[in-house]
Amino acid sequence: QASIIDTYKIEGSVALNDIAIDEHGMLYITDMVANAVFIYNPIDRSQARVSNPLLQSPNGIIYDRPRWQMLIVNYTDQSAILSLDIRDQKLSVFMDTVYSNLDGIAIDDLGRIYFSSWSEQLIVEIPQEQNRFINKFDNLKSAADIYYHLPTNELIVPQLQKNKIERFSLN
Repeated sequence: QASIIDTYKIEGSVALNDIAIDEHGMLYITDMVANAVFIYNPIDRSQARVSNPLLQSPNGIIYDRPRWQMLIVNYTDQSAILSLDIRDQKLSVFMDTVYSNLDGIAIDDLGRIYFSSWSEQLIVEIPQEQNRFINKFDNLKSAADIYYHLPTNELIVPQLQKNKIERFSLN
């Protein structure tokens, strides 16, 4: 039987949603209601809060190691993909989109970025050149957070309202 190893209290949080970790072990947690990203250090239990008008119902988050950034998507109309630099905690727009109510975000081993949109009911790919959007998988009524699985080169997608998980090959 599983047991809780530790509990971290995130001060000021309201509705924690998604989490990512950098190579230093720092945790980055989105909060959709507080419109913030909390940064938590499990070693010394210190924490910081990133608040910015760009954070509007921040939802999915993923670490982009080559660029030293967390990529974040909002659950809002025409959500931009945001970049949070882990070195100085500066938040900026990584790429504007026309897609709404974004939930999950993932990066494959080739550097392609994928995100899920509830409004458009699809998963979108941003290719390596980052010069366009490709509607990769459609008719996904409730694609929630997404996960890239390196050993099989697949996106694993929970379907929130369908109570099932779907796997999509990226070959």
